[in-house]
Amino acid sequence: MRQKILVLTGPTASGKSSLGIKISQEFNGEIINADSRQMYQNLPTLTAQPSPDDLKKAPHHLYGILKNDAHNTMNEWRILATKQITDTLAKDKLPILVGGSGLYINALTEGMSNIPPISEETKRAREMLLTQEGPEKLAKDLKNNNAKTPSDPQRLARAWDVLHETKKPIEYWHTQKSHLPPKEWDFIKILLLPERTLIHEKIEKRLHKMLNDGAIEEVQSLLKQNLPLTASAMKTIGVAEIKKYLESDYTKDEMFERICQVTRQYVKRQTTWFKHQFKADIVIDLANADHIEEEIALIRRKMS
Repeated sequence: MRQKILVLTGPTASGKSSLGIKISQEFNGEIINADSRQMYQNLPTLTAQPSPDDLKKAPHHLYGILKNDAHNTMNEWRILATKQITDTLAKDKLPILVGGSGLYINALTEGMSNIPPISEETKRAREMLLTQEGPEKLAKDLKNNNAKTPSDPQRLARAWDVLHETKKPIEYWHTQKSHLPPKEWDFIKILLLPERTLIHEKIEKRLHKMLNDGAIEEVQSLLKQNLPLTASAMKTIGVAEIKKYLESDYTKDEMFERICQVTRQYVKRQTTWFKHQFKADIVIDLANADHIEEEIALIRRKMS
């Protein structure tokens, strides 16, 4: 028997959380976090984790479960989410994955690429090439081996590492999937894609609320922990900008505008990725999300 699992995703500030609660109430569901940043403990406001009122409306899982210095990987989240889905199904409840970490969601729903670990020797060789000849050398090596040459520096480095570690391009490994979900699981994927102008308005409105609700104080508390800049919590959008405000490098207005700018850039990257890398069963724009009964009816048909 096929077991239905809903996936609700989309870029930051697209309305996933509120729609997820409405869906959970309608379908007797429980919400499972699919956002890597919302797994950390001490930034609930800045990462838009469920409020106390939200928690009363629907059961939520995998939020605020990690310490700020913890290192969380895609596979570790996949394992946690798989267990939570299993537990939720055992209670005859509908699992509803809600979050914007598209790579994490794809790892769970479609399996993970079985890429071998990269040795320190390969990493050192890549760093030496970058220092001596620049990223053009990495791109040339990939091209000479008939491999794709990503424009993003991190992806370029990753592609070079994989090629020289395994003697096969990263595209090959993307076809070698492991950790596939149970065959009886039937994922119904819902993608929220608001118009750009509408989501920009929501980013500003949401940030005003975050700052009023204690986001600055959260970052103050985080900074007292003296975490390294490489810690995942320190990479959360808004931390660096609030830190500059606290150090008087930014005025409050400059801090606000900078966070909005960084968030808009992130949303643009997310939107591009979802349009090209995510296979949605239902796509909802912000205007349609206002007609929730129509969307609920559409989801109900998909689940039947």
